[in-house]
Amino acid sequence: MSLVRGLGKGPVKFISRAKASSNGNAKRIFSEKAALADLRGHPNVVDLRGTGKDDEHLYFYMKPLLGGALHKHFRAE
Repeated sequence: MSLVRGLGKGPVKFISRAKASSNGNAKRIFSEKAALADLRGHPNVVDLRGTGKDDEHLYFYMKPLLGGALHKHFRAE
């Protein structure tokens, strides 16, 4: 397993490697990774802290957002 160490707790997006390699999904995943890297620090985009993989999945490690569930903010307004 080659996961990124030392990132602390936070959300992780995981993608099946089988699905990633089918139907052109690999290109979309690499595009998403590049876009998140380019937009790092933007106030309206969650920061990508790192990526990793194992035999079954690809992982995107994201910066924790501590404002609670987004839908609660919409209901409050």
